[in-house]
Amino acid sequence: MIQNVAYNKYKIIIDCGTLNKRKRRTQIFYGTEKEAIKLENKLKIKFKNKKIMNILEEDKEQKRLTFTELANKYLKSCQHRLKKNTINGYESLLKDILEKIGSLDCGEITPYTLEDFYNYLRDEKKLTENSVKHYYTLINCIFKKGVNWELISKNPNSKVDKPIIVKKDAKIYYEEDIKELFKALDKEPIYYQAPIILCLESGMRREELNGLKWEDINFERKEVTVKEVRIATGREIVIETPKTFKSQRTITITDFSLKYLKELKEYQDNCAKLLKNKWKNTGYVFVNNEGAPFYPDTLSKIFKKIQKKYSLKPLSLHQLRHTSASLLVGNGEDIAPISIRLGHSNIATTLNMYTHPLKSAEIKTANKMENILNGIRQT
Repeated sequence: MIQNVAYNKYKIIIDCGTLNKRKRRTQIFYGTEKEAIKLENKLKIKFKNKKIMNILEEDKEQKRLTFTELANKYLKSCQHRLKKNTINGYESLLKDILEKIGSLDCGEITPYTLEDFYNYLRDEKKLTENSVKHYYTLINCIFKKGVNWELISKNPNSKVDKPIIVKKDAKIYYEEDIKELFKALDKEPIYYQAPIILCLESGMRREELNGLKWEDINFERKEVTVKEVRIATGREIVIETPKTFKSQRTITITDFSLKYLKELKEYQDNCAKLLKNKWKNTGYVFVNNEGAPFYPDTLSKIFKKIQKKYSLKPLSLHQLRHTSASLLVGNGEDIAPISIRLGHSNIATTLNMYTHPLKSAEIKTANKMENILNGIRQT
């Protein structure tokens, strides 16, 4: 390609092929257009072999790297920057991904290849769009990182439409449901009551409840500090810091929850006296009758057991956390302190999650405005 820059001045641009990125050679020539065309033809011949070599080199670069190899490189790079639970989640997703496209060379994977895989997840695995989005995001991260590392030249996933997330109102307990829950808990032992009550009031996550120690509770200041979480990754129990900085927080609780926690502490002290050396003094708040911390999913099983026993509306323990936030939102509490209490990374997360109770609060605001306007009219 020749560009006329000025009188008797030409820019000659020669395409030398692509190797991870487009390569061109540029030369400025002073002379007539006819002479510039001659020079261009000479340069094309000069760089022709280089262009061919670049293309062959690029094909070789892409075909020697399978998606499995690239995915393994990506996982290895995550070891020091992501939580183990997150990496285990990636590994779980990759089982389906690698089964379908793992053996393919990265250069052979097209947008259609990936679209076909996502449709397989929808049609054969019967996954929701929200679940398909997790696969989409991981595949996209792997390809993007491969491009950044200059191991591959393109990200085919960038040309595939993102799965559309279907937003649903959080499933919660309403006031009548909570009354029934309280009646049921009154008939249960304190080691069943305390975690459920604390979850309802504080909005703590299950893994945060599992990681809570007595040293994290300040009875005088009425505070609970979230320092670590306990989770199950396969057969392994992992203890780590909360996922985000804002998840590491101090929550103010009331006498309502403290009463249950104090009773639980007294119960455990009595168990320790009875068992003596057999008592496992782990320091965790929610433990079995020998002092060993509950298995990470035990609190969920306890909650389900109570629901079934007393015919309560089905709800997960995590949805009890949603109930906690919804009670505050529905009663007019500002969204910012609620977001901090829940440990959300930003207020937008809280707003997106609790649109239904926010509508109730907005109706109350509208009613207040109506009273204000009526009051003005009558004066």
